[in-house]
Amino acid sequence: MENEALNQNFIEQPNDYKGFSIAGLILSILCCCTGGGIFSIANLVTSIIALTKSNKVEQCIRMGDINGAQSASSSAKVLNIVTFVLLALWFIVEIIVWVLYGTFIIAAMQSM
Repeated sequence: MENEALNQNFIEQPNDYKGFSIAGLILSILCCCTGGGIFSIANLVTSIIALTKSNKVEQCIRMGDINGAQSASSSAKVLNIVTFVLLALWFIVEIIVWVLYGTFIIAAMQSM
């Protein structure tokens, strides 16, 4: 009987996605350092906001605001997804740029 009452009162804590937020921030900083252009600024902004939302999850849990924690958790999740999609797009663009650059260099060397 006691176990049933404890199980009914137990509310699962939402995930804070802090690991993904930190990984996204580190990769976004690397993207900025390599000249990622518009992707780097968007990545940096979304990863910083995702990290602040991740921290807000813990704050809301400590204050007992489960609904606020769930809202911050879902926001952090979406922002992390956006960050990693932008990072993937940046990576694809960088590969295309380097392939084209290599092609042009080879063509210039053959025409000499």
